[in-house]
Amino acid sequence: FMVDHVGEWDLVVCNSDNLSNSFRHGSGDNKYDMSVTAREMQLVFRHKPGGRAVFMAEATVAPLGRPPLQPPKYWSPEAQQGQVGHKILPGTAEELAWIQEVMDKTFKHKATRDRSAEDALADRFVVVSCLRSEQPTLWDAFATRRQAVMQARRGMEFVEPKTMQCQGLADRCRHATLGNPANQAYLLHGTNPTSAVAILGRDFSVNLAGSSVGTMFGPGVYLAESSTKADEYARDDVGGEYDGLYAVLVCRTVLGRSFVTEQSGNFADKVTSGEYDHVLGDREKAVGTFREFVLFHEESIYPEYAA
Repeated sequence: FMVDHVGEWDLVVCNSDNLSNSFRHGSGDNKYDMSVTAREMQLVFRHKPGGRAVFMAEATVAPLGRPPLQPPKYWSPEAQQGQVGHKILPGTAEELAWIQEVMDKTFKHKATRDRSAEDALADRFVVVSCLRSEQPTLWDAFATRRQAVMQARRGMEFVEPKTMQCQGLADRCRHATLGNPANQAYLLHGTNPTSAVAILGRDFSVNLAGSSVGTMFGPGVYLAESSTKADEYARDDVGGEYDGLYAVLVCRTVLGRSFVTEQSGNFADKVTSGEYDHVLGDREKAVGTFREFVLFHEESIYPEYAA
């Protein structure tokens, strides 16, 4: 049998063999046997409040009802006006190429203890498809946070993630005349396909930080600049339609001022106090592994692509 989940409904598909028989046809040299199996299929639907949605299932999101602050020009007109709650669209060929470029340029043949024993490090990560999210309510909160950080950090020098080596995505983060005064950047978050699309619609939750992999630098949202590090957290939907496919979220973030540390510890108060805008855990400098960017304001992250 097979079990799948559609929103709050469980779907159980059960196959059972009712009858199996063999028949002999023809005679002499033309004689042959043919087996026939009669199969019965049962579909069972079970309501389960709070059940998870399947990959590609969009949760119902109420429209913002007004234009979000400074929406991207490449959004659909109805999203730019805030007339839809959430739209998920196939990424363009150019966007897919940008994400593949990020995966290639930030790849590092290095494993840490966060990589599970059964998931050997691949030689390359191949992006087979991508989806773009247009969620006006989340974008409005993100743009408001971006504006506040821009005003507070104007003129400062920032730490730039390695993901900005992709010129196409870097250009998305820069204003034609202002440059990048809030230190916007795209960063990566590995997950499974089902969770990826769910996060596109509702954003990350700082309250759930560390529920699966711990919190080395404090209870925040951990984003990676390296595709290898993001892959350590990526999972597939075992046994489902996307069995064997792993997911990564490509998130636009407001980084602002970095609190840089090589040591583990809870540094959340460095950010929540307003002194800094994120924690940069530099384990690359300390032990040769990776840098991680830890955000403690959900509004600082806009999950834009699932790939």
